[in-house]
Amino acid sequence: MDVVIIVRERCPYCKQALECFQKLLCTDKYCGVNLICIEDNSEAAKNYDYTYLPAVFLGNERVMHGASCRADIVKILEFARFQE
Repeated sequence: MDVVIIVRERCPYCKQALECFQKLLCTDKYCGVNLICIEDNSEAAKNYDYTYLPAVFLGNERVMHGASCRADIVKILEFARFQE
């Protein structure tokens, strides 16, 4: 399953979440999960309903937005891993 993350270039919370996703996705456990990164001001971001960044979606469902911790990201990846 694809995980979509909407970020803004200068957002420290976005940077932190993106780095955490990338580190976890390098492990064998989550190698089957695809991360799609969308810039907040892009045309593609208009297809998603969010207020805070970073915003994370599984399909069209928002599963996280705003500051997050590693445990939140692990939960998202665990769910996405079993939705294949």
